[in-house]
Formats: sequence, structure tokens, C-alpha cells
Amino acid sequence: MDEIINAPKSMIHGDEMILLNRTYIDSFISTPESLTFIEIGSQRGTGSTSRLSAYAKALGLHFITVDADADNSSSAAEIVSRVDRSFEAHHALGEVYLSSYPHDNIAICYLDAFDLVTDWPHKESTINSYKKRNAEFSNQAAYEMHLKASEAIVRKVIPGGFICFDDVWKDANGIWQGKGKTAIPYLLSQGYDVICYMQNSLLLQRTDGLDEEKRKKVASYRPPMSIWLKYLKRRLASVFSKS
Repeated sequence: MDEIINAPKSMIHGDEMILLNRTYIDSFISTPESLTFIEIGSQRGTGSTSRLSAYAKALGLHFITVDADADNSSSAAEIVSRVDRSFEAHHALGEVYLSSYPHDNIAICYLDAFDLVTDWPHKESTINSYKKRNAEFSNQAAYEMHLKASEAIVRKVIPGGFICFDDVWKDANGIWQGKGKTAIPYLLSQGYDVICYMQNSLLLQRTDGLDEEKRKKVASYRPPMSIWLKYLKRRLASVFSKS
């Protein structure tokens, strides 16, 4: 493992970022029956796969979750099958799966895969998962994985569709850090815009190809009060826990 990153405490997780902005997201998905929601990095006790697959079901999207760990994929398969028997769970490297994904029908992609080497305490099972796969557990590997995944889907996400990152933040100079360190600048150069950022998650939207009316909707969007309240509540709890 390489140098440990001193990462800021997460206030809003990626799956929460999606769900708290769902009214806005829903407004851009007009034909859900032909579209797909892909999660890269199935849940490991956090419940993201359960919550996001339920959201996909409610919205009418097909749902696919992908994980590099066989045990996680097996568990995820049971979770999504309880939501909808047509939903899928795949054991594969996320960037490889996305590269071979044959359709340009991704409405939402949630990227929360390869872990960072941070001062957050990783579970022993997480570390052992990398060892078992002979995978390099390093920050550079995490950056590369998320960049490759982003390159694979940059045009497979529909115009108006979304990519969400977990474990990302800006440093004092406004430079993106975390899992999307190289992926986020790439996507911003390829027709994607920041819709909502809260420490430590980011929601991007593909805005190239949108008509004028939808572009105005993008420009005027403000995140809901609920996400600000949750953020402030956790921020205050974090401050008082240190005092």
C-alpha cells in the first residue's frame, strides 16, 4: 500500500446523493423501461445496493450491480433478486464490465469501487479481498480504475443522464481528490456538469445534447433543502464529537 491520505470525514454518501436529488433526476428520465441504472461496487454492509435497486424499481429502470469480489457479488445477487427477479449482479472488474457493456442506455451510474488508502479504518475483510485477487491496493490504482470506468461510459450515459462518485472531495486549491481525482476532470471536459457536491460525494450530469429548455433546468437547479439539513446535522455532530 502507498501513502495514507488524510481524507475529510464523509457527510453525504454517494447513494444518499442520488436519492436526495431524485426528484430532479426523475425529471430527466422519460422512458425508464428502456434504460439502466448501473452500480459499480456492490454494498458491503452499507445498504447502497438495497436502496438503489429499490429506487430503480420504483422509477422503472433496469438495475445492474457489479463487484470484483465474488462473495460481495453473491450477496448482491440475493439482494437485487428480492427487489426484482430481472435485476442483475455480476462478478467482474467494474471498468472491464463497463467497457464491454453494449448499450448506450445508462440513465444513472454510481461509481464506488476501488478503495483508497486513507486514514479511514478499512475492514480486515476488505483488505483481504484485495489480497485474494492479487490486486494492487493503492491510491493510484483507485484513480486509474475510476478513470477507465468513466472513459468506458462517457457516451453510454444518455444525454441528461447521471454519474455519481463516492469518496471524492476538493482540496484547499479546489482540485478534485479521492476516487475521482482524474476521472472527474476528464468527465467535466467531455460534456458533463456538476449538479450537486457535498463532502464526500458528487453528482454529475451529461448536459451535451440537451435542448435549450432542459439546459435552463440544469442551470437553475438548486439541491433540495433536505440534503443541506442532513449535511449540516452531520457537520455539527462531527464538530461536537471533537469538543
